[in-house]
Amino acid sequence: MSPLSYNNSINTAFKSIMKEDSTVIVWGPGANDPKRVFGTTADLLELYGPGRVYDGAISEACYTGHCLGLALNGFKPIVHFQRIDFAFLAWDQIINNICKWSSMFGEDINYSITLRAVVGRGWGQGQQHSQNPISMLTSFPGMKIYTPTTPQQAYSCYKSTYNEKQPSFVLEHRWLQDYVGHLDTTRPHSDQTVYKNGKDITLVSYSYGIIECLRASKALSKIGVSCSVIGVNTFDEFTREKLQRTFGSPENSIVFDLHWKSSSPLINLLQIRETKKHRLIALPNSYTPTASTLVKDYYPTWEDIYMNACDILGVVPEKSFRKYFAKNIDQPLYDDLLIQEQF
Repeated sequence: MSPLSYNNSINTAFKSIMKEDSTVIVWGPGANDPKRVFGTTADLLELYGPGRVYDGAISEACYTGHCLGLALNGFKPIVHFQRIDFAFLAWDQIINNICKWSSMFGEDINYSITLRAVVGRGWGQGQQHSQNPISMLTSFPGMKIYTPTTPQQAYSCYKSTYNEKQPSFVLEHRWLQDYVGHLDTTRPHSDQTVYKNGKDITLVSYSYGIIECLRASKALSKIGVSCSVIGVNTFDEFTREKLQRTFGSPENSIVFDLHWKSSSPLINLLQIRETKKHRLIALPNSYTPTASTLVKDYYPTWEDIYMNACDILGVVPEKSFRKYFAKNIDQPLYDDLLIQEQF
């Protein structure tokens, strides 16, 4: 196992996939620009040429429909939108064609197409560049949604998607791009990950939310609180049953969702009611402000998990608990949570 960053693990997966299978192509704005989509498409043009790596016009509906046509004819396109907000311009192709093609023309029609986009946050992203439409995406049958947290999950999910016989959509959180963790290229994709097994309270999240849960767990352990941390890596028609089985019936729980509180996909999947012992921490039902002075109060963090857990358990919080991790407003925190954990 070797340490590798999240974005470099995606790049490693793409190189491996494209070497294995000549029908895999990469298409989307920025594929060949100097930044190479956070470095995830680095060296692909040089290795596999312009016939398999397309930068393409900024016309999301057009190139998404083109890639669906390629998929129906035996190719395995990997289509990216940079930010998820730009994918809305291709929503008709994604929802009405890609999701529904097998349903409309026969369930025996198998095709592989992988969509990918960056979701996330950061000062200056504002209302139009910080959205997370996972609840909307998971409401449509016919497509599998991936939300990898670690470099291992990012690598294995892409190794999995190109062999899927159905469309896939991978949501990569912006704040995870430079996280470093262990990578084992032989390890298969896992739909869920139990990061910690504790007895006092269960924390559930996905994507970057897991990092906040792990920070809270670490800080809570200093005052004797033992946490279970469950991460959801895949959303599909089987997620509800699997997650409910993993979640069980804990006496105390906190669901930490990266979505708006009014439409939390995790609460919907778990089918639990908010009470004093079972709480939901999510985004307020309003859009992300642009100004940094407002952003710092908009996004919930590990501190909110920590204080809610103390309240649920009747534990006195440590007075200086904020010392464990710096306040993250504009940029992700590069602590050592991932590199130390063996997951």
